[in-house]
Amino acid sequence: MTPFIEACIKANEEIKEAIQDGFDASWFEKTEVGAGGDVSSKLDLMAEAIFVKHLGSFGQIESEESGLIGEGKAKIIIDPIDGSSNALSLFPFYGTSVAKINEEGLLDSAIVCNLGNSDIFFTTVADGIQQGKLFSHISHPTYCTTCRSGTL
Repeated sequence: MTPFIEACIKANEEIKEAIQDGFDASWFEKTEVGAGGDVSSKLDLMAEAIFVKHLGSFGQIESEESGLIGEGKAKIIIDPIDGSSNALSLFPFYGTSVAKINEEGLLDSAIVCNLGNSDIFFTTVADGIQQGKLFSHISHPTYCTTCRSGTL
């Protein structure tokens, strides 16, 4: 498992810990139209801040909420809360999405986490597709045999 994937998992675990006992009332507040064209909620911005903290050292972040953040040759693309309307409606189908484009402009890592049930799926060029659960000490995640339909 790469340091980037480990950092993504830590960020997802921190977000899950923040929301698992219920949503803070302020997270329902809408802010302004984000870089992706949707109105960002404070829930989106809370998750974005956590990702920036964990992933900022790996490259420039392009977030659906705030656009470009930081600098670096690699580009990290994030949707801090994918399905935030679902989350804010207390409909348990929402998660996070992250992709890393390396210095050569090639996708080399991606991770999707379902925050509703803690399922996490990730792939790297070196390791292929893997799956696991948040907080399960994913040092040896299970290999997803039904997921591997091609290469990254």
